[in-house]
Amino acid sequence: KGIRDAQEWGCRALRSLSMGSSESKRSLFDCGGLTRLAKVIKHFSDDVVVLEEAIGGVACLAEHSIDGFDATLWTAILDAMPRFKDASRLQEMALEALAAMASTARQLMEERQSDGERMEENRGALFICKLNEA
Repeated sequence: KGIRDAQEWGCRALRSLSMGSSESKRSLFDCGGLTRLAKVIKHFSDDVVVLEEAIGGVACLAEHSIDGFDATLWTAILDAMPRFKDASRLQEMALEALAAMASTARQLMEERQSDGERMEENRGALFICKLNEA
């Protein structure tokens, strides 16, 4: 019970701290906060209260970045939803986390696509410059 309580309170603290500024979220992310939350979600998958706090923390940190996310985190959150279908707080936290993760993933894809387009434009401009030199 002591470890479980420590995990609950630790996740609650991470979630509370990650509700602050972008700088605060960045610091928590850089210190491995998201990785720790993901481990808690996987290890305490049968404890609804711990899951609520951990998934809530993911929702807050996912607004900052999704670097380091893997499919198992998405799956762990999705798996918890039907197992705890009557836990409205868990459902709310899970939906927020999934929405934040999806939104951040979309932004990242758009940035990468934009970077790829810029690289293509730069290659095209370089090709034209080389033609002009010849």
